[in-house]
Amino acid sequence: MIFNSHHSKEKSGFGNAVTDFEERVWMHHQQHEDSAQYSAAYRLAGEVNIGRLVSSLSKISQFVPSLNVCYQFDEDAGLVKFHGNEFSQTINIEAVDSVQDAISHLQANQSTPIALESQSGIQFTVYICAEQDVVLGVVSHQILSGEVCWKEIFEVVSALYNHGLCTIEQRKQPTEIGGFTPIQKLEALSTSCLPWIKRSTQDIDLVQTGVSENVCSYLQVSVPRKFTTSIQRETFENRLGRTMNEVEILSATAVLFARYITESNDLDSLDVFMPVDISQKNREINGAMIETGLTYLCLGQPISDLGQAVGDLTMRLTAAQSQTIESTEFSQSAALVTWLVDPADYLSLDDVEAVKLPTAPLHPKFEISLAVGINRQGALSFELVTGVTVSPHLGAFLFEQFIAYIDGQKVTKPALAKQDVKAAPLVNESAEPVSIFEKTILAEFRDALSIESMNKDDDFFDFGGHSLIGTRVIGRLLKDHGIEVSIEDLFTYRTATELAKHAKPITPTVMPASVEASSPVSEINSTAELILAEFKEALVSDTMTATDDFFDFGGHSLIATRVIGRLLTHHGIEISINDLFGNPTAQSLAEQAVPKSTEFLESSASLTDVGSSLAPLSLAQNSLWKAIPKYAKFGLNTIFNLPFVLRFFDELDEVAFGEACRDILVRHATLRSHFYEHDGNPCQQVVDVSDIGNYKWFWTSDECEIEDRDEFLKQEAIHPFDLEKEFPLRVRFIRCKDTGQQFLSFLFHHIVQDEWSVNLMMDELNLAYKLRVQGQSPEWRHEALPMHEYARMQRGSGTHQKHLDYWLDNLKDVPWSTPIFPKSHPLSEKADPQGAKGGWVIVEIEDNVRDGLYALAKQQSASLFNVVYASIAAALNVVGAPNKLIVGTSASGRQDVEYYDTIGYFTTVVAHLVNFERVRTVAELVAQVKHTINDSMPYGDIPIDLIEEGLVGGDPDVDGHMFEVFIQLHAKSKFSGAFELSNGDKINFQQVDSDRSESGLGLQFEVLEETVNDEQVLRVMMSYLTENYSQAQVDLLCDTLRALFAEFALSSKGDQLLEAIKDRVVEPAMF
Repeated sequence: MIFNSHHSKEKSGFGNAVTDFEERVWMHHQQHEDSAQYSAAYRLAGEVNIGRLVSSLSKISQFVPSLNVCYQFDEDAGLVKFHGNEFSQTINIEAVDSVQDAISHLQANQSTPIALESQSGIQFTVYICAEQDVVLGVVSHQILSGEVCWKEIFEVVSALYNHGLCTIEQRKQPTEIGGFTPIQKLEALSTSCLPWIKRSTQDIDLVQTGVSENVCSYLQVSVPRKFTTSIQRETFENRLGRTMNEVEILSATAVLFARYITESNDLDSLDVFMPVDISQKNREINGAMIETGLTYLCLGQPISDLGQAVGDLTMRLTAAQSQTIESTEFSQSAALVTWLVDPADYLSLDDVEAVKLPTAPLHPKFEISLAVGINRQGALSFELVTGVTVSPHLGAFLFEQFIAYIDGQKVTKPALAKQDVKAAPLVNESAEPVSIFEKTILAEFRDALSIESMNKDDDFFDFGGHSLIGTRVIGRLLKDHGIEVSIEDLFTYRTATELAKHAKPITPTVMPASVEASSPVSEINSTAELILAEFKEALVSDTMTATDDFFDFGGHSLIATRVIGRLLTHHGIEISINDLFGNPTAQSLAEQAVPKSTEFLESSASLTDVGSSLAPLSLAQNSLWKAIPKYAKFGLNTIFNLPFVLRFFDELDEVAFGEACRDILVRHATLRSHFYEHDGNPCQQVVDVSDIGNYKWFWTSDECEIEDRDEFLKQEAIHPFDLEKEFPLRVRFIRCKDTGQQFLSFLFHHIVQDEWSVNLMMDELNLAYKLRVQGQSPEWRHEALPMHEYARMQRGSGTHQKHLDYWLDNLKDVPWSTPIFPKSHPLSEKADPQGAKGGWVIVEIEDNVRDGLYALAKQQSASLFNVVYASIAAALNVVGAPNKLIVGTSASGRQDVEYYDTIGYFTTVVAHLVNFERVRTVAELVAQVKHTINDSMPYGDIPIDLIEEGLVGGDPDVDGHMFEVFIQLHAKSKFSGAFELSNGDKINFQQVDSDRSESGLGLQFEVLEETVNDEQVLRVMMSYLTENYSQAQVDLLCDTLRALFAEFALSSKGDQLLEAIKDRVVEPAMF
């Protein structure tokens, strides 16, 4: 054996003597370079001060001398070590996309040999992830085993970080560690007593619905693997019928593991190594599990009861602490049964929580290592590490069966020939139950997206899905079906099939009596069915299947938000938006779903008493109300008009349509409300249904006295609403005198409508009109709670301070934006004071570019809007926008799923920071945009005015907002489509672009995903203030946008360097 005996050798000449152990490790390092190196990663959650962290790490060697040592070989003196080289503690800082990328980079560093002659045996790297996570990476060398203590190191770091200074009363000396410490790999158990666990030389392909190629490829790679789980300490102790200390827990684990291996493989005994003294765990250099100071034990078949066996082993371990073992190198195979190590317990930084990330070692010394420990929650954590020679499938099986054995399950023998196994039929004759979750989710997808052809395997975002629609779908799933889905899951698992796997039923009663959820597989399938149903309804695609990609069917972030909301409200299935992006099929998404309780839904669903008709404005409405006079002083009196124009290709019954519109007014009180100031405070007053007839808000074409259609529509679009006296909508028809076609002007004040509401209204109008032409009135599937009651509830509960703090923390110290081009720009021109305040232009995106952008989105698990948003931001950076660009955008603002069916103004304007200093490639920029949007969605109920006031401590002394640029999505508006009649006939209509002569934002980009002649069309409408942007500058922006769209579309990998793109684009764009 090789032992960790620290006998100093006399060295002549210079330097200090090394131990026998250091010399052997150094020799091994020269031959095998990186196999004596370990890595550990710690996620730092909270407000991490990077500068303080780096400074603290760089000063460690002043307090821990062992970190200030290098090793050199002298021809006369041999191997010697030097102290006092402070250059050895250099701290690396790396910017990466994700935590996983940080781990990959760290393990690559581990594979790079530490230059022990000039570098410290411990190297630190601080990883700054795009999703705002910070990871501390550590690469350590075995040569320091026994020389350093993680408790000491991290307590020093914590003191330096928290206080800027550190005092150590007495420096701790290296510990003399007795026992066996392996330097190289031991013989494999698979070559001696466990041949069945050995990895096959023949690759086995994993074919499973919803499993990505990356997972399949991962299973083919010959790498070490770690399997982890935890069980309650009481459960484990009940196996022995008494409480146990740590040494007894370790002994019991070893006894049980040896019994399991010997019983399941008909062996007489199992050779194991165990740590002599687990109290020295903080000196374990690998930071994962104890591999030093081990003692050899042969654990045979039980000849006594379990309690006695554990007691005997505990005594043997205690006795081994006082023994000095001298032996040669161990040449047989053995397993390691040891204690877990978690140095993160001693990393205590102010306002930061440190958590050790689970990573598998690259060079395990044992083919099988089993470790147990006590986690922060008091439960027992178990980890099984297998070497590269062990099959990944059988390693998982071995661990799974052992954990079951702890719980009392009988041994399952892998050697089938020794058991009486009855052959099972090759074909399962009973059909698998229909997956309820998958069907329900698909139905909701189809409904939200108005695509009946969508199937369960279609991508929600490919069919026009986005975050707002996704929120609606999620709400409906929860409210109507008791299925809970998170918006992150909807973004990750984009088809009904995948989303269903990650959806959660609120209660078991969600499942019909005819379907038995008898296994996790069937529960996942049921969840996938509900997710698919919501996908289908949201995307309006009956053909979508559970393995179809949500985004392939037009799904995007807004639709995803709807789906997630419906899954949560109607089905009790919670899915996050990031999970949906990463698992875009119902089948894969179902695996990420979490069930939630429906008790709160049942209590709120019976709400019928809406209270007084006078109510305050909601936060979003109040924000808009405060902006009205601000824009009016610049002559922008109709800036908040929402004019929509529809052209009908088939004859519409205008009277029946008017009755259908009245049905909508009756259902949604906000459309029949007045807005004014009451006692100095803005409020909304609902007009009683019986008084609707006293207002003029609907006109047929026969009542239109203007023949010039274009002039009529232009004038109607700028109608100045008197919100105190008239309804906040106008519905007017006109016929084209040349073609006879009907045109409809749908005019709303923004205070009662948002994009979510528009599509909801069109769905309801479709149903109401179909019935009104038959002389019937509609019956609604869901009650729509009134907007003014939501406002009363929200204002009564006050501002969500935690949500406001999120924005203040993320936007703190970021300079407010100014126009992209300075006044001195060569293309600047003075605006005509008598001319239009604003203008607009359409940037068409060619089909091949659109397809490339979509491929990029799909490859990066992002939405098309994420990619277009990133492209626009990059284009602005090319022409001069700052590297830290504030971008305004809209958020759904619907945090309460009970109001997902309510028409009203919930949408909030928020601000995001696009930081070009943190990204190098297209993929990194897309990832940053995606995570910024997705991570901010839970806080989207806070409007921009509260954010701006919080940042400056009062009313901002500026005319506009903190952002110059606004990017929003208009995805698959239902203003283009058809009203379906009961006899199968359709009345087709299409939205007509409205004229825009007013603009309240410097630059506004509206991403338009549309279907024209059954083909997907992607356009970007850019509105601008004429006082900030000349026509020449607008042309420059349009050219740059087209160039950046084309550049981003070149590769789905997104590996193009942004600087290289800038170099290619900037010259032709500018000159």
